[in-house]
Amino acid sequence: MKHLRTISILLAALCAIALSFKGLREPDLWWQIKTGEWIIAHGKVPTEDVFSYTQKGQPWINIKWGFEVVAALVSNFLGSENVFILQGLVLLALLFFLFQLSTEISKKLNAETHATTAFLLLLPLLFISIDYRINGRPEMSSYLLSIVFLWLNLKYRNGNKPVIWWIIPLQCIWANIHEAFAIGVVINLIFLVAVFVEQKILALSPFQPKAFLRQAAAVILSVLAIFINPYGAKMLLQPFSIFNQVFENKYTTELLSISSHQYWQKEAWLATAWLVAGMAFLLFIALKKRAQFRTLSIGYC
Repeated sequence: MKHLRTISILLAALCAIALSFKGLREPDLWWQIKTGEWIIAHGKVPTEDVFSYTQKGQPWINIKWGFEVVAALVSNFLGSENVFILQGLVLLALLFFLFQLSTEISKKLNAETHATTAFLLLLPLLFISIDYRINGRPEMSSYLLSIVFLWLNLKYRNGNKPVIWWIIPLQCIWANIHEAFAIGVVINLIFLVAVFVEQKILALSPFQPKAFLRQAAAVILSVLAIFINPYGAKMLLQPFSIFNQVFENKYTTELLSISSHQYWQKEAWLATAWLVAGMAFLLFIALKKRAQFRTLSIGYC
């Protein structure tokens, strides 16, 4: 079993690296590199459109500026074709934190070795499923940070007190690299509310006021950390603005309503399959190990 676990880790790592060596299919990457070069040259982040003809001078909230600077540095020093190095690093980091997350869950379920090995064996399939999104886009960071935030919250729930403070600087970084940073706020609030429901309402475990207040303070400070960006308080409303824009985008099927037949491309079916598999796994664990499942946290479920 030990050898199988080692082989599964190597297989997942090789798959992550292999999927990174591919053509850059993302057209947005080129204006993002150019924006990063502009920021490096001028020493500031643009607050208005400096490139286009029809919108020149119009207000511009560019959330992705942090990623754009990194992409520009990679492009300038290694060549734009080597942005795949970022893809490889993100996938390897994703592998690492998924492994840490699965280990944390397995410990709670008293099934560490078997569950973790099975999880690792499925990772190459997961990487292949999300490969079309890991293509030099700044949203790579949102996939990674979503897993990190889940891991930090679950690790805090399992007794590691210092880790909860990490959500503050990470939320600040997230708000400066991709517009999906609101996911971090949602994850943190879900776990905070879950603790209150478990301990105060359902009485599944004794209420720990100090731990709850510490978690609440970290969540509040992480929201305030979003203000640390070139646009200040405007950033808080930007995810809602972008969410409204997706309904106006007619050039991609992924933003269509799920009631539209055009939405159901192979990527949508893959995502649905993973969701169903995940829900089935939770149901299986809930029925198989009821006592351990109760300690896992309502928030993670």
